Amino acid sequence: MIHKHHPDRLDYHSLDQKDAAGNLKLAFDVAESLGIPRLLEVEDVNQDKPDERSIMTYVSEFFHAFANANQAEAAIRRCKKFLDFARKMWDAQNEYETRAQALLDWIGLQDQKFSHFDAGETLEDAKECLSFFRRYVVADKPPKLGEFFDVCALLAEIQTDLKVNHRPAYVPPQGLLPADLDAAFANLNIIEVDYTNQARAHRFTFVHAVDSGLSEDQKAEYKASFNHFDANKNGILSATEFKAALVAVNVSFRDENEFKALFNSLSTGGAMNAGVGLDAYMSYMYNRNADKDDAGQVKDSFATLSGGNNNSISDSQLAHFSADEQQFIRNRAPQNADGTYNFASFVDSNYA
Repeated sequence: MIHKHHPDRLDYHSLDQKDAAGNLKLAFDVAESLGIPRLLEVEDVNQDKPDERSIMTYVSEFFHAFANANQAEAAIRRCKKFLDFARKMWDAQNEYETRAQALLDWIGLQDQKFSHFDAGETLEDAKECLSFFRRYVVADKPPKLGEFFDVCALLAEIQTDLKVNHRPAYVPPQGLLPADLDAAFANLNIIEVDYTNQARAHRFTFVHAVDSGLSEDQKAEYKASFNHFDANKNGILSATEFKAALVAVNVSFRDENEFKALFNSLSTGGAMNAGVGLDAYMSYMYNRNADKDDAGQVKDSFATLSGGNNNSISDSQLAHFSADEQQFIRNRAPQNADGTYNFASFVDSNYA
């Protein structure tokens, strides 16, 4: 009986079957240490005809003690089971509240960060503003969204365990419900959109067309040609002087009519004093040679390459361009019946 309930105190299988007195003494000593009254001694039992009533009385004490012990063990087991579950739920609920609050704190910091827009005063500042937001979207926010889903999953596990074990549902503190977290993220999204719109708008304030104008050397060359052919130094080039100045800087014309049309468009004064002044001369040189990147200049450039072939350029004339550029023109420019490409329509389609 002792071995069944307390094998750690008395191992029945280790007893010496030849030592009855020793075994009885060990049993009586262990029983007494377990709170069972010592009603008999070894010599009262270690004999041929021991008193049966005395033995039964003593044995009943064993049954009574072990029955009480079994009840206590069951009570302890049940209490421990209750405590284990309660502690598990307490720890899980505390974890949920801690993680949910941490998420709300993080969202609050982002709200403050993106609510106060300051993109700086320079182009580099504006670029860094957009780069900063990109790093946030790519690296900082995704883990927090993942944490949000994990926290909601944790709450679902808590509620499931409580329901399965017939416990009342857990009610998170005010402000820590999943709906509160969801609303906080939704508000953050609104603030982020406003921030990005401002950042992009600020970046676009630095957008400007690049004016590939005349270099200082070109300006000096054109002024020198004007002064050289202004024979009487009156600041005006006559038709003859104007033509000579243009030839000196490699400007040619298809025919005399084309030259006369240009001279008349630039000249000032009456028929007797007609001539081209320095400002008009320099303006013409700028319009002719500066890379203004407008439709008119680009079409004029294509016309130069095509020999003025009625807004069309042939396949052989595309040899001025790289293989990729040629293929791009073939894929994009309208093709005429004769196989040429309408560069005027092609250029116009690229400008507003």
